[in-house]
Amino acid sequence: MPLFRWSNSATKDLLAEYMMGLVGDWTIPAQIGRDYLKQVTAERREEKIDTTGRIHYSWKQVRRDNHVLDCELMILVAAVITKLIAAKECAAALQRKDN
Repeated sequence: MPLFRWSNSATKDLLAEYMMGLVGDWTIPAQIGRDYLKQVTAERREEKIDTTGRIHYSWKQVRRDNHVLDCELMILVAAVITKLIAAKECAAALQRKDN
């Protein structure tokens, strides 16, 4: 079985873009529980500007339980590995992150 390594921050960026409707389709059932919503949004992306004026992003945990977010990230990684998500969507998301 092959070993896959993945970037947690880059995958969170991609999931956030799916959740905001910027790439692809991300849907959840209409009758989703409050706990799911709290956990999947347990981290926020923060923007910081360094002394040279460059923008840097980092993810900060705002609630302790983020297990559902971790599961969503692993599902997203599995979808990329199995090519259920087109490489062009991932490349577009990464390019936006670099700009």
